[in-house]
Amino acid sequence: MCHRSGSIIFGLAVLVTLGCNSQPSVDSLQKEYDQARQQYGKDCGDQFMKAKPEFDQKCKDEEAKMNEAYKRLQAAKTTGK
Repeated sequence: MCHRSGSIIFGLAVLVTLGCNSQPSVDSLQKEYDQARQQYGKDCGDQFMKAKPEFDQKCKDEEAKMNEAYKRLQAAKTTGK
């Protein structure tokens, strides 16, 4: 009987661990956003400083990636994950 309950507890621990790891953590999403923001600033900062900025497609794509990372981060923060 003891062995069986130990197996059940182990199985539950594995499920909980897998469940926790299936969603990105706030820390990993924050890191993803920070990296996207840094890359965008590095690649597109000079275009942004022009009086009338005109972004090329690469910068538009990087901006979309950065904004999506930010949305995912904010969603994770509001759900507490």
